Amino acid sequence: MDAEIKELARTDVKAAMRKEYEENNQLLIKQVIKRATPREVKEIIFYVMARNNAIDAFLRLPESEQTLHAFKKAKALGQEYIELMERLRATRYPLAMKVKAERILFSDYTHVDYKKRTHFLDQGLPTPTRREQIFGKIGGALVTLFSWGWVAFWIILTLVSVFSDSSDSSPSTSNRLENHRDTFHRGGVSGGNASSKTVSDAPQIMDASGAVGYGNPGDSGNDALSTPASNENSSESSEHGDSSNHAEIPSDNSKQDVFKTNSSRLRIGPISNHLISASYFLPESNGNGIFEIFDGDKIQLITEEKVVVDFKITPDYPAIFKLNDEVIESHPTATNESVQWISFYPAETETNVEIDINGEVHNFFFILIN
Repeated sequence: MDAEIKELARTDVKAAMRKEYEENNQLLIKQVIKRATPREVKEIIFYVMARNNAIDAFLRLPESEQTLHAFKKAKALGQEYIELMERLRATRYPLAMKVKAERILFSDYTHVDYKKRTHFLDQGLPTPTRREQIFGKIGGALVTLFSWGWVAFWIILTLVSVFSDSSDSSPSTSNRLENHRDTFHRGGVSGGNASSKTVSDAPQIMDASGAVGYGNPGDSGNDALSTPASNENSSESSEHGDSSNHAEIPSDNSKQDVFKTNSSRLRIGPISNHLISASYFLPESNGNGIFEIFDGDKIQLITEEKVVVDFKITPDYPAIFKLNDEVIESHPTATNESVQWISFYPAETETNVEIDINGEVHNFFFILIN
């Protein structure tokens, strides 16, 4: 559609269609299409023929039926079009050119108003009222404000996360150890052998286990809860008047965790793209709790007891677990297959737990302090 026909369509759409129809016919008469004709030329001919067929189908309608809806539905497949397809033994690209030509023809002779309604090109477009203009500007401003507010929110959130991680990683290694899992300098175990323990080794509740001091699998280092054996021993001690060497069983409210989490990190969302969270606990200790850990953490252990580490990962890629550079097997939990767990007994010095998920490597260091 050239500029002259386009200008004519602004005043009289049907006259412009008739003029285009005649010019297209003159072009088609001059062309002789054979199977050896280049593909580009064939596509142009099919395109022009499809436009003419649609124009002819629309203009043949009665004057009262020549509506915008009828123009959009004017999709005729002329006999000459079919014969040319058969002669060239082509089907796919001629039909594709027909659809393309009808779509472009409709857009050439129509335009859209501010309410997204379509009109013929020679029809004037309605103008919005002042009230509609005001509401349109308010709506646009609200959309823009919301969009920029959303962007600012995520920028602030990202900056908070970045500065939080950088402030946590800035102290020396010794300070990082103290800020995370330093049991010795954070109060230690009540009744244990830490340097800042609150009580001596003497007040221990005797029971059948015979275990006292650090490593005693009882409540907060004060030995296990009262058992028949411990009750019996306590009674015997009372009879002999040796109450100064024994302590009362601590109540549930006075229990303390053997390992406390002192991490100052602020973490928003998962640890990485594939590792959502990680935590550990000591199944052989009573009441120690479950503690969340982060990539690069160094956790101090005071006993050689078993450690269980849980990893919550995404199902996108398989995870490879290593213990001091040796690949080990992981197990899914019974309630959530996305949580994999491993267990180990700590080495004499340091145990490195490594998880590799599609090239993302995370390390957690467990240090045994004798």
